[in-house]
Amino acid sequence: MTKASFSFDLRVAGSTADLEAACLVRATAYGHHTPSLQDQLSRPEPLDTAPGVVVLVCRDKISGRAIGSARVQSNAYGALLIEQSVTVPHEIANHSRAEITRLSVVPGGDPQAKLALFKGVYLCCLVMQVRWMIIGARNGSLKTQYERLGFGPLVPDDPDPKMLPLVHTGNLLHHVLRFDVTSAERHWHENNNALYRFMFRTFHADMHLFSPTAVTTSDAGRRDGEYTMDQTDAIALLDGIAATAATDSQRLTSVENSSSVNGLVRMASIPATKQA
Repeated sequence: MTKASFSFDLRVAGSTADLEAACLVRATAYGHHTPSLQDQLSRPEPLDTAPGVVVLVCRDKISGRAIGSARVQSNAYGALLIEQSVTVPHEIANHSRAEITRLSVVPGGDPQAKLALFKGVYLCCLVMQVRWMIIGARNGSLKTQYERLGFGPLVPDDPDPKMLPLVHTGNLLHHVLRFDVTSAERHWHENNNALYRFMFRTFHADMHLFSPTAVTTSDAGRRDGEYTMDQTDAIALLDGIAATAATDSQRLTSVENSSSVNGLVRMASIPATKQA
């Protein structure tokens, strides 16, 4: 397995300061395109500290400044935000699922931050035993970028899926997409996805997602101003993921060999100034 480093660290937001930093990223990134949202997003939202929710933060190693963030909400403790506006198909409703929101990088941030956040989101979903990711893309450009990452329409049989107004975005129209977490590795390998090596065959030492000292999201387990996800057996699970990926080396014949930032951004990344 290849080892690689970023110019930033990626962690689960574990304190009030981390969450405030994540909100600053949201306000800056979203406000860059929609100034009316800047003030609203500059403050933590109730969902940020709810059970079954993880907020990820990227911080530049040199300055310590937060440059990227994403939020993962599983349905383990209740309906997803997007389910206020969208009827989830039967084949998804019968499985665990998670919605990805507030995925953003500040303008001028390291282009790899979005890719690292997506990898972090994917690993969080594995640990949380999520089968399906659901995401809303507010324009065609973002929709195309997510499709390159393996997302497809929420209802695959719909010949002409329409953009839908989402209540939790102020009724802005979005393309609603889904991603099969459990089959992603197989599909990416079979389709020679350019990011296969980045996602499954590269160890990123700068991703600190699962701490051995992590606590659960129960109120009794929280310290004042702190919260984390339920990460039971996370370390053991990640060891298993790495071991599984290592056995795939003999199958890597026509997969893209380069994981340089230029190749990743050109072929499959989400622009740093865009967000979900």
